[in-house]
Amino acid sequence: VVLTTSDIDTMAVAGELQADVALMPLMAQKVVVRNVSLHDARACYITPDSSLNLVAEIGRVALLDGTIRLSDSKVNLGEIALDNSTIAMYYRSAPDTTEQDTSATVAWDVELERLHLSQVDFTMRMPEVFDTLQVYMADGELVGANISLAQQWVDVQDVDIAQGNYRYVALSSDEDAYVAESTTESSVDTVSTQPWKVRVHRVKLSDNTASYITTAAEPKNGMDFSHIEASRINLQLSDVYNCGGELHLSLDTLSLYERSGLCVTQAQCYFAMTDEGVLRLSDLVLNTTFSDLSATAEVDMRIFDK
Repeated sequence: VVLTTSDIDTMAVAGELQADVALMPLMAQKVVVRNVSLHDARACYITPDSSLNLVAEIGRVALLDGTIRLSDSKVNLGEIALDNSTIAMYYRSAPDTTEQDTSATVAWDVELERLHLSQVDFTMRMPEVFDTLQVYMADGELVGANISLAQQWVDVQDVDIAQGNYRYVALSSDEDAYVAESTTESSVDTVSTQPWKVRVHRVKLSDNTASYITTAAEPKNGMDFSHIEASRINLQLSDVYNCGGELHLSLDTLSLYERSGLCVTQAQCYFAMTDEGVLRLSDLVLNTTFSDLSATAEVDMRIFDK
């Protein structure tokens, strides 16, 4: 199976495509998908200004039970599985030479019962912001997602990730001044956009690892905040909410081991950040192998702007 663009450029190639779609509901502007699966596929997409380059190699993606109602713009999806896949995204800013599109978008509502990821590797590069963000999921699952494009909100019941590996690399460079300058020049926007509201009721990480690197130098002995490597991360969050600069969540449990030897055996707290930049940390309990800490704090980050 080969998918090409209008100028005969290959956009996607698949080794096998299977689809079971009911025909009669099409008469009533309704698409009923019983089963769709795609195997051994490769897709590539580049925006006209070359600001985004997306490459995906898909081992298998499958949809079981789906309904699209064209009459009222509603999508109901049963189970989606993505296995043995690699996705790479390269993004860079480009001059905005197009006029702002103010036309109304279709107000789609999407419901997804379950998304299962197995052996999925995602890499994102944004050289003007950070070098590399890598996420690998051996086994991940998202349950009960609702998305409203009209109201710009996302609501998810559960996210479970086992044996995930995260790597964030942001090496310091002279590009910071360029980024600040280009951001200032392109920040004029004549169309007001509202931030999306995202709520996740429960997040669970089991036996995950994470790296945070901001220098190319060898890590120092002991705790090095420019080269943090944590393993054996077990975490559970509840009531996670984000809208613009507003963020709040409950950290129910956390344990991890850091490269320096720091071992967090248990941590819990309530964290909140307002749009104005006020950080609140309530009922913090932090237990390590050799110490215990409890605290409640509030910091107005605007004081650093003075």
